[in-house]
Amino acid sequence: METVNHPGWTSTQIKAEAKINFEAGAKVFMKDTIERARAKRPDALWGYYHFPYCYANGSVTSCSSQVQDENDSLKWLFDACDVLYPSVYVPESYTQAQQKQYVKNNLDEAFRVRDEVSPGTKIVPYVMNKYRDTFNFMTEGDMNATIATVASYDVDAVIIWGRYSDANTATTCGDLYNYIDTVLGPILTQFY
Repeated sequence: METVNHPGWTSTQIKAEAKINFEAGAKVFMKDTIERARAKRPDALWGYYHFPYCYANGSVTSCSSQVQDENDSLKWLFDACDVLYPSVYVPESYTQAQQKQYVKNNLDEAFRVRDEVSPGTKIVPYVMNKYRDTFNFMTEGDMNATIATVASYDVDAVIIWGRYSDANTATTCGDLYNYIDTVLGPILTQFY
């Protein structure tokens, strides 16, 4: 579209203009979606999953300043939201110490955004009962470390998420039931 509108522009100019127009449209779409959802369900808490991002793996101790600046530039989005929903799905390939650091990095960034960019916004992290890279059930030790790390923060709630395929057959449903009964349930009773 920008090529048609600006036939004499260089590809760099066209890409820059396309980026501006795309981001402006995305901003309107995302804000309008929250506003319309809130109008339909005014008692619900509205926000976007996985925001704010961090992109810091478990071998570094914080999100990069570039990512923090990008999150700061999304103030308009966070101000439109009632809640931040950071994702703290850990990979099996990380050591338990790296998993804990990964969770900490994501929660630290959510609290930084809340405190500096959008005060008063609630924080509700998503935790998954399986590893994000293998979809194997998390070991008791890794799940305990993840929940303990989340519980050490003053989060407003926690969403423990799973996939449809975790319970779409008698076998997977039984596996999930067993995991909740023997691993997840006992861990949660320690903290909540």
